Amino acid sequence: MTKLAGDGLEGISLCESLANAYEAWINDREAELTDVRKVPVGFRDVAGSHLELCRSCLSRIRRGIYLLRTDHDVALAFALATKPCTCSRRITSWHQKR
Repeated sequence: MTKLAGDGLEGISLCESLANAYEAWINDREAELTDVRKVPVGFRDVAGSHLELCRSCLSRIRRGIYLLRTDHDVALAFALATKPCTCSRRITSWHQKR
């Protein structure tokens, strides 16, 4: 979380890694759609529509990453919005260690 709250490219790189991993996961699930052992025939349409929604989410994630790279105000807003999450996580972690 600390890296996401920063103002450097490291947080953006983490977001891109997450998007790439999500895309790989979607591709893996799409490949499973034709395997009756993984997805019964009666569930393929629903599974396919859910994966379309996943692709739509991935597209929004990638557009957000593009904005983080190209718009300083967006990057600053993202960093400022992430800082409270970082602080909250630190406090929670500190309380759990006690």
